[in-house]
Amino acid sequence: QFITHVRFKEPIQQKFSIVNNTIPFSMGYRGRNASEQYQLSFRQFNALRQCAVWIQEYEITHDFLFNYIIRIREDAYVMKPWIFQPIKWKGHIVISEFARFDGVCDRWFVVDRIYINKFIRGLVENYFFNYSIVTASWSNTEDILYRSLFHQNLPNIVLSICDMPLITIRQIRNNTHWLIDMLSVEEFLHNSINETWYLGGNNCLRGYNWTDIFESLSAPINSIDKMILNTLNITYFDPIW
Repeated sequence: QFITHVRFKEPIQQKFSIVNNTIPFSMGYRGRNASEQYQLSFRQFNALRQCAVWIQEYEITHDFLFNYIIRIREDAYVMKPWIFQPIKWKGHIVISEFARFDGVCDRWFVVDRIYINKFIRGLVENYFFNYSIVTASWSNTEDILYRSLFHQNLPNIVLSICDMPLITIRQIRNNTHWLIDMLSVEEFLHNSINETWYLGGNNCLRGYNWTDIFESLSAPINSIDKMILNTLNITYFDPIW
């Protein structure tokens, strides 16, 4: 049984102080300097921290604990049914091998409830409480997740795109299709076409028409999507965090 809750709210904090005169970024990303990257990334992770606070408040109010926390962005496109494996994943943080950009994919991951403080709240709190992770120099949000995960030696399971079949959409291409995020396309083509890990390693992509999605940069819009889009009058996705 899954209990889902949706809460739309702007991040409660837009600007963050510097601890001990140290910006925890060695460089910016995509043209940003280190200070700009720090503000952007900490807005994102403080929003995740606030979600964790909401979850814990809900648990206290209703006297029960969730089993897993799933992070997923609103611009995620699910290419096939995503099979959840609660027994296999118990006691782990489940991360995607895809869209990781030399770190841990920040777009979607699954966290066992026991790690909500260390991993989700800790992304921000470790820095402000001056834990040893503050000595690391990060370059992007994926790197923050990677260093947080392995610095704390948190057990993790890495899933291929076949087992965590999510990609990122960017905007509406026409009445029938989404336009896929180009960075997703580039990484997919690099990982699954030019290397043998996906096609040769576990053969998981065979039988799916996913290469057509990536080569055409388009993914079909289903009827439910159309209804939501018409209601909200959305034509472009620009996630806040």
